[in-house]
Amino acid sequence: MRAVLTAAVVVASLGLLGCGASRALIGVAAAEAQVTLAVDGAAATAEGFARAERVAAAQAAIRSALPDGRSASLARTSFLAAARAGDVAAGSRIQAEWLPPSDDPKVVLALVDLSVAAGAYDAARSQAWAAAERFPELRRVFVDAWLGTWTADPVFAPEIATLDVGGPIDHIRPLGGGSSLTYRLDADGMTLAAFKPNQTRLQSNFRAEIAAYRLCALIFCRFEVPHNRELRISREAWYALSGADDAAAQRALDRQGRDLVWTTDAEGREWLHGTAKSWVLSFRLFGIERSAAWADLVSLEGASDIDVDDRMRGLLSGRAAGTLDGLSSDALARQLSNLHVFDYLLNNWDRYSSRFPGVNCQWRDDHFVSIDNGAAFPLRRYQGVTSQRVARNLSRIEVFSRRTIDAIRWMDTDAMFGLLFRPSPAADAEKERYATFLLRRAALLAYVDGLIADHGEEAVLAFP
Repeated sequence: MRAVLTAAVVVASLGLLGCGASRALIGVAAAEAQVTLAVDGAAATAEGFARAERVAAAQAAIRSALPDGRSASLARTSFLAAARAGDVAAGSRIQAEWLPPSDDPKVVLALVDLSVAAGAYDAARSQAWAAAERFPELRRVFVDAWLGTWTADPVFAPEIATLDVGGPIDHIRPLGGGSSLTYRLDADGMTLAAFKPNQTRLQSNFRAEIAAYRLCALIFCRFEVPHNRELRISREAWYALSGADDAAAQRALDRQGRDLVWTTDAEGREWLHGTAKSWVLSFRLFGIERSAAWADLVSLEGASDIDVDDRMRGLLSGRAAGTLDGLSSDALARQLSNLHVFDYLLNNWDRYSSRFPGVNCQWRDDHFVSIDNGAAFPLRRYQGVTSQRVARNLSRIEVFSRRTIDAIRWMDTDAMFGLLFRPSPAADAEKERYATFLLRRAALLAYVDGLIADHGEEAVLAFP
């Protein structure tokens, strides 16, 4: 346990911890720790701002405490004022005596604002999205609030971090294998993250990796993309952490990294930008290329009496990682559907391998782990708007997650660019990449809407 805790502390100090499923790297130590807030000398967890509907008895007790509407009205007014001021303590005091009604849009929006102010971003997101579904006439307001929770979250969209000598990472070494240049970031002999730097090799774009990680969360993909965060490292630190202590070793390192792209700042200092991707310790390979073994799960005709364990035995290979206990056919089908939607939006032509089944499609425990997304958002001159392979792969999918399609449909396309591609000195043709993304988004929605027109919404949007 000591080693795991040490890794968690180092990763947290570097800022590599993820959100949602991507927090797996620090899950053992950090995910179990509750964030507490001091409110009037008492401890109140961040989850306090995500309180569910109370049971009938509790609601009756509150009503009896407020026999007329005057006290409730005063509590509402005070709560809205606390939210406008970002006063978490005042909001918590009011909530201790008054249950914010979930059918009052202004109160729900105030609850979202207070959750963000308290740093309870997951709670704020749940509140905002539930309101977007509940109040269709105010959907734009609550979708904007939901997007604001992601923008405010320093884990989801952090500033560019600088990797330097004397920091949490004490060694950089090549990962080996694959068609791109990737390195391990080590601390005390333990690999904490993979570092994929800016490079000329077309199979890999580190900014696309980061955008893919963010897109997964923004469309409720319900599988795992490891947390990605942009880092930069100076040439001097690159030499030192790579163990290139003399001129000869530095020249050799430069030859090995001749495809790396260095960025020069205003002071003339050279930096290597890249993404630090949370390290995935174990996984199995999912033979997604064997579509005959899973296509009926995502067909409108469906399948009955499915033995999920039997199906998965024919699809999984590689190193063991957990069990399949509790995996339902619907859960597997929803992930298969969402994975293909995700790849279509990204124009990720690299998921299916023509030579090694499953090599680019990983599985851990009960979910997909999309480890390598470096082929995402390719420039139009290389893969067109949508590659034929990606279009063919999507055509196998006939049923979808309602929430995922809603998130894509309700997307604020102006705001989304800034969420996917944060400013960076290493940015490269990203407006062009995003423009083709929007064309694929429109084509995806047209495909789904065509199926709905032919077969009905309930049949096509079959998953939550």
